[in-house]
Amino acid sequence: MKAKRSVILGALGLLAVATAIFVVCTSRPPVAPTSTWAALQGLSRPRIATAVQAFSRDRKSGAGDLTNTVSLKELLSGGYVQPADVRGLEGKNVTVSLAVGKATPSMVWISVRETDGSQIGLLGDGSIAVLPKP
Repeated sequence: MKAKRSVILGALGLLAVATAIFVVCTSRPPVAPTSTWAALQGLSRPRIATAVQAFSRDRKSGAGDLTNTVSLKELLSGGYVQPADVRGLEGKNVTVSLAVGKATPSMVWISVRETDGSQIGLLGDGSIAVLPKP
């Protein structure tokens, strides 16, 4: 009887340890790729802000539809930024908020969607954060 109880308690203990390991591993936020992190840190914020303002001005004068964000591809193809200005973000799904003049410290100014679906954002105060998946 005691042997049976010991086996059951041992199995329950192993199950509890396995559950704890699973919870810890799945509850951690995703780790941002260091290349994206470094690319966001290396951005010239004044240069990007100037580009966004010029893009917004041109879209308003052209009576085009103005959304809240613009893709980095559009800024590059329009000549608002140069590839050297956004080194490390080439080929990534990057969106930039057009509300640069109204940016609050916690506002996501630039968002990068990684291939695994995770998102990394440059906030209005210059900090970088892993964003929740949409």
